[in-house]
Amino acid sequence: MQQSDMILEKQMRWATWGLLILTVLVYSRTITCGYIWDDDYYVTHNSVLTSGLDGLSDAWFKPGSTPQYYPLVFTTFWVEHQLWGLWAGGYHFVNVLLHGLSAMVLVSVLRRIGLNFWPAWLTAALFAIHPVHVESVAWITERKNVLSGLCYLSAAWCYLNFDSRREGRFWVGAFLLFFCALLSKTVACTLPAALLLYIWYKRGKITVKDIVPTLPFWIIGIAMGLFTVYMEKTHVGASGSEWQLNAIERFLLSGRVLAFYACKLVWPNPLIFTYPKWQIDASVWWQWAITFAVLMILGIQVARAIQTHRRGRTFALLFFAGTLFPALGFFDVFPFTYSYVADHFQYLASLGILTLIAIALSRKPRLALLVVVIFSVVTVQQIGAYKDAKTLWIDTIAKNPDAWMAHTNLGVIHIQEGDEASAIASFERALQIKPDYAEALANMGAIAILHQRYEEAHAWLSKALASRDNFYRAHLNMALVQTQLGNRDKAIEHYQKALAIRDDQDVRNLMHQIENTTDSQLPIKAD
Repeated sequence: MQQSDMILEKQMRWATWGLLILTVLVYSRTITCGYIWDDDYYVTHNSVLTSGLDGLSDAWFKPGSTPQYYPLVFTTFWVEHQLWGLWAGGYHFVNVLLHGLSAMVLVSVLRRIGLNFWPAWLTAALFAIHPVHVESVAWITERKNVLSGLCYLSAAWCYLNFDSRREGRFWVGAFLLFFCALLSKTVACTLPAALLLYIWYKRGKITVKDIVPTLPFWIIGIAMGLFTVYMEKTHVGASGSEWQLNAIERFLLSGRVLAFYACKLVWPNPLIFTYPKWQIDASVWWQWAITFAVLMILGIQVARAIQTHRRGRTFALLFFAGTLFPALGFFDVFPFTYSYVADHFQYLASLGILTLIAIALSRKPRLALLVVVIFSVVTVQQIGAYKDAKTLWIDTIAKNPDAWMAHTNLGVIHIQEGDEASAIASFERALQIKPDYAEALANMGAIAILHQRYEEAHAWLSKALASRDNFYRAHLNMALVQTQLGNRDKAIEHYQKALAIRDDQDVRNLMHQIENTTDSQLPIKAD
């Protein structure tokens, strides 16, 4: 190797490490951020983290003991809890570190695919500091994304090496890392499709010889994906009227989702934790127009690739669309109750569009630098919204006043602060927007319980459960209300329904206490 090549190689190595430094600098503000939505289920009130090795075992071998079955994520939380307890800054720093490492691995993956170093580096830089990824990095719960992303990209790097060298150790490494990605977030199940898409991009065809090594990836990916769908419906709560879209509506939704995410990558403003939920209506012409426009763009690109054998742009766009497939609306996930889109859904998929942007910008270094600086500044500003839960909900409501979930969660914070009047106002505002919102109804019931107005609480909780039958907390509160009203059998029934959703020994003990209590010992005699 000539001296000039050695110097260039050293510069590229330092530039790659610079991505980690850039990521840490841009996201350094997250170290002072606290906990936000769902972080209580994942960290602060998660018994798995405080139950020693038994808790760790439950995360792996007892599905339902954690909000979602992502045992590798909860293992990292478990280890961190042993190291620094509930110091939020530690969890945030690990998220930032994982995100930065992913950017470094991405450079190697893109170079393996065939990109020159600087377009590959710029793609990774855009990925590292793009404002849409603040939600994935600054939200502790989204350890799912950053950990799965690192495993996904590392698995891709191994498989690309296997494809070129046909050495078994790379295949084994790819499979193990892919499995780790699935154990962190099953959206990684799209990797085998992306690998075959890469083979088509490089060789113009896919043979049986290409497909066979990916079969184990397909099998485990589909199995884990179906298991996640099952958990979303039975444990997380993704079932009911909120998810009753027909096939045509899901088709229209998919095109609109793709267009939305692509636009946010080009123009990331505004960024909202909870975007307005769209009304999907097959009688509205422009909803058809969006979806057909998206299909037309993809179709033209595929036809162009076949005709000219220039497949790079098509590869990037199909990767974007294919990696987003689990979030296009064909599968029901719980966040769809609030919005059909969320920034963290396109964490990996964004690489397709960002690569095209980086290739274009790499021809204009000054413009590229300007874009990196602007995105970095916007990202630092956006991190401010994640300072704490109250700040996040206020920011969300300011940008999306009809975000009923944000109003409800802000109301919960008002209760914690002792401001019951503001809490009731927030819950009432949420119910004005969405009268059947189970969380707000249940919270109004909880306030009635605090004031021992059990008949009123019964009315609120009945409405909440009519809206969402698999509502764990509402069943627990209803059991308490039924106990206070002297209805032992109904109390036991609600405890049993709660345990069917989430097995908890403390709840089981409460149920056994009621079972062993005579009617005369109940607070109020049943009618």
